[in-house]
Amino acid sequence: MKTILLFLLFLITGNLFAQDEQFSEIVISDSLFYLPSNYYRGSFGISEGGFLHGEKLDNIEDINDFFVYKNGYLTIKVNYGCGCGKTDFKLITDGYLVNDKDKRYYLVRIWFDSNDYCSALCHRRLNFDISKLSNEKEPIYLKYVGSDQMIICK
Repeated sequence: MKTILLFLLFLITGNLFAQDEQFSEIVISDSLFYLPSNYYRGSFGISEGGFLHGEKLDNIEDINDFFVYKNGYLTIKVNYGCGCGKTDFKLITDGYLVNDKDKRYYLVRIWFDSNDYCSALCHRRLNFDISKLSNEKEPIYLKYVGSDQMIICK
């Protein structure tokens, strides 16, 4: 009986903390980028000791711990309310390079579309192919709207 209870507990907690994963390309669209609504305002996640810890953008000390670049993909973990509807995330930029001292960067934000108004907490690992922004001669630098920190993609 004890074994069955432990197994059921594992199944329940495993599903509660399961992460959904999404792969998509960055969207380059100045009209979508400048829409006043539908951008993600939630917390970003980082794995610490087997747990997902969430931080609001303005509390992040090093943005490159939360926005991780590897093999052409920018990976971002997000936490959001979910449970019974559909959600969609897109990494968007207006496509214009901004000059800042010795670096040029793209402004980015996550477009968040949800018709899911349930009260469960979900986690999703978003993987965005940002190769459209690469010129293969220098690293890609990004700034998330609302942060002064540079995301380094090299």
